Amino acid sequence: MSSPTQTPKLPVAVPAHQLTASTTLPANIINDINTALLSHGSVPRIEAVLSHELAASGWLEKLRERCLQLLRSGECTNYNTLMRRIMAEMQGEIDDIARQKLSGKESNGTNGVTNGVNGASKESSDLKIPDKAVKEGVKAVRKEVEDVCDVVIDDE
Repeated sequence: MSSPTQTPKLPVAVPAHQLTASTTLPANIINDINTALLSHGSVPRIEAVLSHELAASGWLEKLRERCLQLLRSGECTNYNTLMRRIMAEMQGEIDDIARQKLSGKESNGTNGVTNGVNGASKESSDLKIPDKAVKEGVKAVRKEVEDVCDVVIDDE
């Protein structure tokens, strides 16, 4: 019986001053990590964890319903407008003015209701990604990075 061969880990040198949470790693290190994750099949495993957590929380169904609501109301009439709107709502950056610009509708000045199809309301649903899904996603990424990279801290 032969033992399974283990793929060598990619050594990733990280300058010590880059280890604070508020700094971004240099592009070459990010590229090295991305290459290692892609070449070791890590991305599908990370995606599976995220998909499971989002489905278990009901978030995927909430997203589907919100997309249908925006399309049926006429607030979004094409893919690009829908994606901009959904991304803004997910990031919590949507307000009445932004909704008007994203939907291409003018406000009629009455309680934030658009002149869109059937006077559709501009109120959005909460599309914030659940904290548990974020935490589990971070764990999955960390595990995969640790599996494919040996992090070497350079003391400059």
